[in-house]
Amino acid sequence: STHKLIKLLKTISDEGKIVIFSIHQPDDLTTRHFDKILLLSHGKSAFMGTFTDCEPYLNNIGYMREPFESFSNLAMRFLNDFDTTRMNDDKQILADISTTKFQRKEKHNHQELGNVSSDFSHLECSNDPITGQDSIVNKSNEFYIDLGINFGHIRTLLRRKFKIYFTSIQNVVLLVINFVILLIAIKFFGSLFVNDNRLPQNFKEERNYFLKLTFLPFIFSAIPIVAGSAFYPEIDQVKREIGVSTYSVLSYYLATLIQELVIYLCSLIMFLVGTYIYYPMNA
Repeated sequence: STHKLIKLLKTISDEGKIVIFSIHQPDDLTTRHFDKILLLSHGKSAFMGTFTDCEPYLNNIGYMREPFESFSNLAMRFLNDFDTTRMNDDKQILADISTTKFQRKEKHNHQELGNVSSDFSHLECSNDPITGQDSIVNKSNEFYIDLGINFGHIRTLLRRKFKIYFTSIQNVVLLVINFVILLIAIKFFGSLFVNDNRLPQNFKEERNYFLKLTFLPFIFSAIPIVAGSAFYPEIDQVKREIGVSTYSVLSYYLATLIQELVIYLCSLIMFLVGTYIYYPMNA
């Protein structure tokens, strides 16, 4: 995996050797091993220096990490703004940020790592050892769809999904409102039909089963209606992580399925409790 490869490169760099590689949207486990970092945007250097200085630098120019946001997502927001300002005016580095701070930091970074290119100036690109012809340089990212299941990834994704869900006040309020409406509906129909003493006993029992079977399809039919928002709170991060195969596609789907089942299981339990309270017969 990517994480194991980065750890291997880290051990090589610890031996005093310089390791330079490019990576797109690494996860936070991978970025822990970085010593120095260079953020590039269309061939332009946006930041170059030690990794521990990168996030404080972004914070200093107005880019703060959101709750549960990865460093890669924070860097992408910065690079997106950097792209826009470069396209509008190549001479203006950042329109909404202090230009003097950026230029001063960029000059300092070049002084720190300015000798890196000279260290590798003696290297030349060689021909393909098999064909003897010039190798074709692939300028795009390698991409494949990982369909394996990693239970460690599922556990990590579930932890993140539940944190995002239950730290949103809107989600908690909607869940409580759903419970209240469900109990009110059960109470209303139970008082109106089932607990009517004027009805015969056998008819009330049949009506009881009928109402419970009527409610259940509505509960399960609501699941696909709201399923489109299952990835919404983290849609940008999910697309980037799948794009660089941080987690497998099946791990994402299984984690989302488990989260949705747990949330809607609460509604189902509330429905069964309500029918037991308000439909005492054969509940």
